[in-house]
Amino acid sequence: MPQNWQFSETTLPITDNWVAQFSQPQLSLLIDEALNNNQALRQEAYDVQIIEQQLVQADADFWPDLDLNLNTGRSKSTDSVISNSSSIALEASYELDIWGKLSAAQQQVNLRYLAAKAQYQKDRQTLVANVVTRWFDWIAAKQLYQLFEQRVNNAK
Repeated sequence: MPQNWQFSETTLPITDNWVAQFSQPQLSLLIDEALNNNQALRQEAYDVQIIEQQLVQADADFWPDLDLNLNTGRSKSTDSVISNSSSIALEASYELDIWGKLSAAQQQVNLRYLAAKAQYQKDRQTLVANVVTRWFDWIAAKQLYQLFEQRVNNAK
């Protein structure tokens, strides 16, 4: 087969600051405004934080549980004798992960966290890409309008 019939595509990783190469301060302001005012993106960020706290909670299941109870009481008997009582109790418990229940739960929460974080980053990049695309569509429309005005002037 001829060489010009073949096409090999190489993909480059996308950096987080790819918008800076445009050197457009007004575009950067529009992107910041879109990122700060998008309610769906804000909700996704909160969801990521919730799942991150669930991950911390899943990690805490591997630590022993300690319960400290302090009870005080006062009672009066029928012959007017007042008695005070106090008690303190400390309980410790630890769940052995013999069948891997705790580690499986931790792994599940960790995968949910990574998936939510990746989805948030994807939606964030999509929003930025949409703003940049609309920005350049606006520039193209503005230039096309100027071209049409020039054609009208030339036709006169």
